[in-house]
Order: sequence, then structure tokens, then C-alpha cells
Amino acid sequence: MGTETLPAARPSFSIVISNYNYGRYVGAAIGSCLAQEYPADLVEVIVVDDGSTDESRATLERYAADPRVRLAFQPNRGQGAAFAAGVELARGDFVCLLDADDFYRPQKLDRVARRLARLSPGHAGVLLCHDAELYDERTGAVTGQTWFEVVGIRGPADCAHLSQVEQQFPFAIPCGQVYSRGLIARVLSSLSQTEWRMGVDSPLAHSALLATEFVHYLDEPLACYRVHGTNDGATLVAGRYLPRRVWHPRVAPMLRHLERFLDTLSLDPRERAARLAYIKRKERTIPAVSAARRLREPLVSFIVGGAEGAAGIERSAGSVRRQTHRGCETVIVSDTGGSGGHPWRRWRAGYGRAGGEFVTFLSEACALDPGFAECHLRAHAHGALVNVTCCDARLVDAAGNPAGSTVVPERIRATQRAGHRPPLAGSFAETWFPPAPAMVMRRTALIDALFEAGADSPGEAARVPLPLAACQLLHGTGGSLMIPDALLELRSPAREAAVAASTREAFAAALAVLLFGAYCGAFPLLSSALPGSWHERFLQRVIGSAGEGAGRRLAAIARLKGAPEPLVALLETQP
Repeated sequence: MGTETLPAARPSFSIVISNYNYGRYVGAAIGSCLAQEYPADLVEVIVVDDGSTDESRATLERYAADPRVRLAFQPNRGQGAAFAAGVELARGDFVCLLDADDFYRPQKLDRVARRLARLSPGHAGVLLCHDAELYDERTGAVTGQTWFEVVGIRGPADCAHLSQVEQQFPFAIPCGQVYSRGLIARVLSSLSQTEWRMGVDSPLAHSALLATEFVHYLDEPLACYRVHGTNDGATLVAGRYLPRRVWHPRVAPMLRHLERFLDTLSLDPRERAARLAYIKRKERTIPAVSAARRLREPLVSFIVGGAEGAAGIERSAGSVRRQTHRGCETVIVSDTGGSGGHPWRRWRAGYGRAGGEFVTFLSEACALDPGFAECHLRAHAHGALVNVTCCDARLVDAAGNPAGSTVVPERIRATQRAGHRPPLAGSFAETWFPPAPAMVMRRTALIDALFEAGADSPGEAARVPLPLAACQLLHGTGGSLMIPDALLELRSPAREAAVAASTREAFAAALAVLLFGAYCGAFPLLSSALPGSWHERFLQRVIGSAGEGAGRRLAAIARLKGAPEPLVALLETQP
């Protein structure tokens, strides 16, 4: 990294604030910088407004006459471009980053300067990370949880060599990152500003670690990370940090950047090998592969429709358009589009038009996190080879404000919250699934048969939502995987869960009848694909759930569907 060295006297600091439409918070961020218990002549505050359309400009212009504050306005180009513009203006020995919705504690710069004074004067380039408290905007208080606790940096040593780093993200968020000016300028100049409109702190810190070999720590919470419901990467549930998995789609581009950045460093073979090993560990830890290795991406079909009207449909469809996974299609099915009437007709019409290898039904007014599809596909690809993945969902009120809870009931958290659930585990009444928008199903010939079986809304089975039936059928043949993260917002609790809870036995009976019809329709396929023991367990589960007179009713369905006569005869012997 050249000859950059630490200053002998007290260092000067440039605080770079990136702001986009945080006019309600940016004043507090600037105020926290100006209130530092550190010599004012050694501090400058640079605020880069990234094309805000709210009241940000009016708020910022109140500081225009303050000599400690420098303002810069640019068209909207993203977080990476805003930080780069600010660093280009910086004159301090060290650069501290700050997102406009976060703020510093008054002692931050003094404590950081004391920590820097302990470093060797000849140390080339510095990356220092300190802890930050989580601040709940709704309560106006810290939660008691800190960032180092969230990412697993517990009682850190004064510094860590890149060969010692085990965490996926061994750094602070921007409000806790401090860089020597030459280091951050070099790294930012290597980053694609169009690719890193958000989440630039991750490639920035990883690149700095490759350049310097060390990350230095200060185990004190000297800033506050404000969680307010519209953060890019997190929310709070019951006062605890709940990540949004927006980071995983960014991993492959980051690994590609690190590979390219490594090629710009002047290193001997030993140093280069150590840094390559670090990049390879990131691939295994996350897991992901560099975007330089081109792989075919599966297509996910999002079937959007329901009783919410145009506003609800647009909210759901808009969140599909914002997915980071590039292989997404939206199939909109409205009541006025020739598929009205019973919900089955909407679901069947949408399913018939879908072309994806994976299917999701957005049958409720919901908003998916940008990384929803990426996270589910990762679970399908890297977890147990299941047919359906399910996630949690954050509940919001009618105004879209967080309700402070998720859709997974407390009884489920203790038993089924995370991990693989094997096929045919538990009865239909016992097996809980989240609402349709939280499930991603692998499209198979079996659920093709289910939707064909549902053509005429057969009596009592018509009360069962087809997406839930499809999920149960796929779970029965290949198991399911619960993802513990909440990857979407729902405006109301799950209708499916409410029906199942209020009339559990009747609902399970209707579900059994519907799934048995699909089973009969796909019997030639299933008889050759699955062992006899599976058929025995499936029939036991169906008969046990179908209620009084199950054998006679199921035998009639089997005969109607053209099932083999031995199966019909077997069912007729059942009570």
C-alpha cells in the first residue's frame, strides 16, 4: 500500500455521510458529528446527498454556513458513489463513514484516536472497526444488543490477521468503520459504482483487509445503528436483530471484485497465496461462487393475484421486480381477467401460465425482500434436497408499519422453526406451514396433477387453498425446509393458518381428500418413482385424516380417477 504512515500528532478525521431520502434523520447524524469530544479543528464533516427527493436539501442547507460542514449534491448514483465522492473531498488523516440514519456517541473520535495511537507508526494502511449499539426507532432507545454480538465478534483481540478471520463478516457496519485516507481512496477507486449502489461496506472492508492483512478492533459501542423498518439489511422483532437476506445476492459480485482487486496488489507469492486462501474461505463459508463462474439461473414464477385489489397486486408485483435474482417472472391473475370466481380458478389459471421451475403464490398483499428468491433458491440448492422451502414473514399494520412480530406461531418456533422436515412427518393437522407467499415450491409432475385434480372444486376439498395443498403434497414426497429468516412483509396474519387452527379436523379431512385425488391422477408416475413403503404411509396418513367413512369416500374418488382396482378394493375394506 505504498508509504502511507500514521501521523505522530493527534490525527485529523474526515467524517463522510451518505444521504438518500433520510431528511428526517440526517440532521441528527450531523449533530452527532459536531458534538464530538475532540478538537474541532481536527474534524470535518462531509455530507454527500445522493439525489434525495424528500426534505433532505432543506435540512442540509441549515448547515451551509458552518465551516465544519461541507455539502455536496449529486444525482442519484448509489451509496458507493456517494462515499467515493465524499472521500475525494476528504483532507483528514482518517476517514470515518456514517449512513445518514445512524449517529455517533460523543466520545467516538477521542476513543478511536487513543486506539490508533497504540498502532505502530510505520503501519501501512489502517482498517479499524469498533462496536455499535442497535437503536430501536419505535421505542427511542437502544435494545441492549450490539453489532459485534450480531455478527459473532465476541471479545475480539486488538487485531486479527486475515488468516485468523473465521466470521462471514468480521467487520463493523459503516458507522463503525474507520480507514486511513489513502487506503479507503484506493479501494473505492477499484469498486464499480454502478454495481455497488447499496451494501458497499462489505466489498470495501474485505478489500481493505486484503490490502493491509489486518483488521484492528475497538471493543466499545461508539455509534448507534438505527433500525426503523426501512433499513436495507435488517429489522427488529421482539427487540432482537433480524437480518434481511439481501446480502447473499451480493456475495458473488463481491468475490469477483476481490479476485480482480487482488491482481492490482504488489505481493510476493506467499502474500498472494494467503489472500487467495481468504477468498476461498469466503466461498465456502457463505456459500457462493464468484460471478466470474457463469452458471445457469433457474426461473422462478411469482403468481400474483387475490382479493386485495389493484393496490395489493401492485405492491406484490413491485417487490418481484426488485428481486436481485435475475430469473424471475410475474404472472398476474385478476378477478376480471377471465379467472374470477372461486380462488381455485385464479390459482389454476396462474399456474397454467407459469413457466418457471419454481413457483410462488403471492395470494396476499405482501412485499418481498429483494433477496427473497436468492435465499430460497440457495436453500433448494445447498440444503437438503427438498421440494418446498418456507420462510418466516414480518407482520405489518394497515399503514405498513412493523407490528413487532412474525407469522410463525410460538409453538412452531420451538419445534419446526428451522431445519429439514422429512416427508410424511406428522399428520395433516399437525404439520404447520406459513402462508402461501412465504413458500417456494419446486414444480413437479405431481403438483401438475394436483392442479388438474382441482379443476372442478370437488365439494368439501374446495375449502383448501391450492397452494397449501401443493405444499403439503410436495412435503409428502420430498420433505420441506424451514428457513428461519423473515424474508417478506405481510399486512395481515395468514388466512391459511387461521382456517387450519379454527377447524383443524375438518380442514385436515378436506386436505386429505384433495391430495388423494391428485395422488390418483398421478398414480402411474408415483407407482414407478416411489417405493411401496411410501405408498403405505401416504395412504395411512390420508385415511387417518379423512374422517368418518374415509374408506368408502376415497374408494369412490379412486374409481372416478381410474386408479387400479386393487387400490379401490383396499380402500373399500377400510372403515
